[in-house]
Amino acid sequence: MRRPGPGTYMTVHALIPVMLLAAACEPRVTANAADDHSPPGEDPHASGDDAEQDTGTDTGQHDPSCDDGSCVGSGAYADILPGDAWSGEPSEWTVRHDGLDFAVRSAGAGDTVLVVINGGPGQSHHYCESAEVLATSEVRVVTYDQRGTGDTAHPADGDYSLDAYVSDLEALRQDLGVERVHLLGHSFGGLFAIAYLSAHPERVASVQLYASSPVTYWDSDVTEFEARIAGFESDGTFEEGYNEIENSNDCAPYFQTIWPVYLHDTSFPMTDGLLETTCDLETFFGTSNSNMFGWDYTVETARYEGKVGVFSGESDPFLSETLAIPQHFGAADLQQTVLPECGHYWEECGDRFFLESATFLADAL
Repeated sequence: MRRPGPGTYMTVHALIPVMLLAAACEPRVTANAADDHSPPGEDPHASGDDAEQDTGTDTGQHDPSCDDGSCVGSGAYADILPGDAWSGEPSEWTVRHDGLDFAVRSAGAGDTVLVVINGGPGQSHHYCESAEVLATSEVRVVTYDQRGTGDTAHPADGDYSLDAYVSDLEALRQDLGVERVHLLGHSFGGLFAIAYLSAHPERVASVQLYASSPVTYWDSDVTEFEARIAGFESDGTFEEGYNEIENSNDCAPYFQTIWPVYLHDTSFPMTDGLLETTCDLETFFGTSNSNMFGWDYTVETARYEGKVGVFSGESDPFLSETLAIPQHFGAADLQQTVLPECGHYWEECGDRFFLESATFLADAL
């Protein structure tokens, strides 16, 4: 896959997309049988110039049982965040916008809303449900299926531009009934958060970026990712034909195969949320084709004066991209944290990351 910029690779590094970057490992698609997604029918709404850098809050394990990100809805961080521990059932509904019914999920309650934006493009929200550990009686954690992913259908006009993704997120904010939202973007979802912040800075109370795509495509760097792919191919870990996708629009099996590329500990297993996450080739290619000339939000991010947290795992194959982000937030109240023994996904260091995330969010309130 080529990136929306001449002569450079597209760093859609959230799951499969990122893996499609290297020509040698690009899936060979002989037919794309696009899935017909049907949205759910429920509608029950739940009510500085220099970055501060560290290597993770040195407080030990907050709750070892949460280390795999499995404490969904437990209110595990209610001692840090406002409100009481929340243990209710998440609400699910749809938001009608641009001819699509966006599948939305919310855990917690209250007027403080953290919207978690998953990576991809082309993947469903499911692995980001692990962030529901941050939900309390006063903090809502919201996830959603982006256009053309999970239970949200493909747009009829094939519009997967960054402007379209921003418009979708603004429609979600309006539906949630809050003036401002806190954002947590992972991987390519971090780019969506940056794009939204650039268009609607007055609507963003704070933003957290974990293993995020860069502010400008000029900061893209797939060197380490490609080297890891080549290494796993040469030692036989990835067998011949692993990147062939025939008569299918489903790229999840491919992502599951190359999962070790993203990790610090290559034996770390996929969580249930990651295994449940779907991957849509039509949306991946559509996003690439709709953004052929790349992106550059350096002017807008330089003006943002809010609170920004930039988080990454020390073993992320795209670490250099995330480390390039702080220089573009010169006016922001910025914190930069590199988590040891962690890779591209927070699942590998779930409790440590969510302790950092909860502390950041509490300070932003």
